[in-house]
Amino acid sequence: MSRRRHKRATIDKTLQQAVIEKLSHEGSGIARIEGKTTFIQGALPGETVMFIPTENKKDYAKGIATEILTSSEDRVPPPCPHYDVCGGCSLQHFDAEKQIQFKEQVLLENLKHIGEVEPKRILKPMQGDKLAYRHKARLSVRYVEKKESVLVGFRERLSGRFIANIETCSILHTSTGLLIRPFRNLIGTLSNFRKIAQIEVAVGENKTVLILRHLEPFNENDFVLLEDFADKHNICW
Repeated sequence: MSRRRHKRATIDKTLQQAVIEKLSHEGSGIARIEGKTTFIQGALPGETVMFIPTENKKDYAKGIATEILTSSEDRVPPPCPHYDVCGGCSLQHFDAEKQIQFKEQVLLENLKHIGEVEPKRILKPMQGDKLAYRHKARLSVRYVEKKESVLVGFRERLSGRFIANIETCSILHTSTGLLIRPFRNLIGTLSNFRKIAQIEVAVGENKTVLILRHLEPFNENDFVLLEDFADKHNICW
C-alpha cells in the first residue's frame, strides 16, 4: 500500500509589521500577532519591525526582520560586512554588554525552571574579545557551477540552503576567520573540489586543527598542496 504524501503548507511571504515584546532564549524577538507567538530573527525588545514570515505552525510562527521602523537603544551596527546575508551568527546587532546580561539571565532561568536550582552567589561573567572569539565551527563547502567558484562559509540567513558568499569571518578566531578566501582558492585547485563538503575547525592554545571532509580520495599532488597550505598558514590537517 502506498503512503499518501502530505503537501507542505505554503507560507505567505508578504511583509508584515510587528512590535517586539521580549527576546526568546535563542535571541529572536518575540511578538504576538493575531494571538500567535511569533519569533523574529534580528529584532530587539521595544522595536517595531517589518519582517518576512519563514514558518507558520499551529502554535507559533517564525520570521526574519527586514526593516527596523523603531530602533532599540541597544541596537548597534553589526561589525561584520556579511551579517545581513550570512546566517553564521545572530546577535551582532545587539550591544555586547547587553548580550552578556541577556545570556546570564537565560542561564539563571534555565537553572531555575529546568534544573530546579538557584545559585546562592553569582560571580561576575568572564569576558573575552568581542570579535574573533569562536574557536570551533563547521564550515560548509560547495562548488557552484553557475559561478564557477568554490564557496566556503555558513548558510545564508534567508534561504538556509545556500552558502553565503563571504571573504572573511569576524567571529572566527583569526587563524581561520582570515582564511576564508585562501580556503576557497586552495579547494579550487584540488582534484576532487566538487566532492568536498565541510571544513571542521578546532582552535587550541597553540594550534589550529582542521578536518576536511571529502567524498572522493585525494591524489598525491593534492597532498602536496594541502601540506604547503598548512605550513604557510600554521594549521594542521
